[in-house]
Amino acid sequence: MELTRKKIYLLISIFVIVLILLTIFVIVPLITDIYSLADQIKKQKIKLATFELEEKNLKQLKNQQKEIDQDLQSLSQSLVSTRDSLSFILPIENVASRTNVKQTINILNKTIDSSSTKKNEGEENNKQEKISYALEEIPYLSASIKLQGDFKNSLNYLLQLENMGIYSDITDFTMRAKTSTSSSNPTVEEPSTPDLLNTTLQLRAFTSE
Repeated sequence: MELTRKKIYLLISIFVIVLILLTIFVIVPLITDIYSLADQIKKQKIKLATFELEEKNLKQLKNQQKEIDQDLQSLSQSLVSTRDSLSFILPIENVASRTNVKQTINILNKTIDSSSTKKNEGEENNKQEKISYALEEIPYLSASIKLQGDFKNSLNYLLQLENMGIYSDITDFTMRAKTSTSSSNPTVEEPSTPDLLNTTLQLRAFTSE
């Protein structure tokens, strides 16, 4: 009976020892590998998510670049060339022709540096530019425009001038009623004409050079 107990205790001890060895050399490394594999999977998921985010950002950047290129192309088309004043004058002449107003255009300067103009005109223009222009570093063509027409046509002229496809702005503007001369013969009835307005404005068109 005592021998049987010893055998049972020995078997139990061997089983415990085998179980401990199994735990140390098999189960623990297996659990470690499982945690390591889970950590690697987590890192791969993070890496994949980062890659997808970078790809998404790259697509957004490409789309933004396309929009910027389109804006630059549109802007370059709306800029006039300092070497070709006609590209600035002709659209204005077309506006005057469409709106039925009389117009006189005087180009004040062709670059920011007005040293090539006449001395008296240059001093006057520089004085006006210091007052009127906040964007002194941007090259531009500046023109003084005098026009004559009734209120409706003059207003239509100004609206079309703002939308003629050239990147420009009006920096100075005055509008006065034209002084009428009375007829020498009061008995003669003159045909009624709409009141004419004399308008003077200074227009600045930005250039590509």
